[in-house]
Amino acid sequence: MFEKSHIAAHHSVWKKSWKSFSSRPIIALWIFLLDIGILASFILLRSVVGLMVPEQFDLISAAQKNMLVFLGIAGIFLLYVVLLALAYSFFKYIILGQIKSFSKTHTFDMKTLRNLFFMNLLLFVCFFIILMFFTLLFSAVNSVQTWIGITIFAGFIIILFLLYIFWNFMHSTCILGHGFWPSMKKSFRHLWTSSYLGLIVFNVGIIIVYVILFLVLALLFKYVLTSSFGIFLQVGTIVSLIVVYILFMFNRVHFYFIAEKHIGHKTVKKK
Repeated sequence: MFEKSHIAAHHSVWKKSWKSFSSRPIIALWIFLLDIGILASFILLRSVVGLMVPEQFDLISAAQKNMLVFLGIAGIFLLYVVLLALAYSFFKYIILGQIKSFSKTHTFDMKTLRNLFFMNLLLFVCFFIILMFFTLLFSAVNSVQTWIGITIFAGFIIILFLLYIFWNFMHSTCILGHGFWPSMKKSFRHLWTSSYLGLIVFNVGIIIVYVILFLVLALLFKYVLTSSFGIFLQVGTIVSLIVVYILFMFNRVHFYFIAEKHIGHKTVKKK
């Protein structure tokens, strides 16, 4: 009995995700435009920092020569990360609100936006630390045995995968109304469950099928329709980006419904 109800509940999450994703294309278009806004804000901030700091600037050398210059540049980078997190959080809050509107009315809440900002700021810092650590690690083992480098790279991919899952759970839990620490704790707890296993299998299956189809068509155009091979590569690149983005967008919706099912909306205590 429990197994049947569990399967039915699992199917309901998929049904809600598919229905929400396909029945309201205007929201999908709006989310796409908001993602363009995120990308544009990143490019704009990067360009501003590029104008303020030379591209070949050596931070360590500056620290050795002039501590004030070092502190100034470090302050600019810190401000860059904060503004990056702020812009990302603003656009992502609107996106999450649109996803939430699939199942429940969403109203603007400054406290939730603030929580989301601090979460993203913390995760940005963690991501930069992880990236820096593995970059240094790759540099250190560059001349050692190949299998060590492959093992380190595999570890890096696994950590990025777990960070991606945690990030999605955290955002979904936050928009469900849970506070900063409750969202972090609940997301970390669900990171080690099988609640998202079906979604991962689905993504892997779609990617495998698409890659096989792409390779078959690539061979066809390369050896049979040779004159159109260049056009195929250009079109194939665009189609590949569209497929990846659609999966990325669907994952957001599905993660929200997983979090809604397993974690639920925050209950407001009546006075």
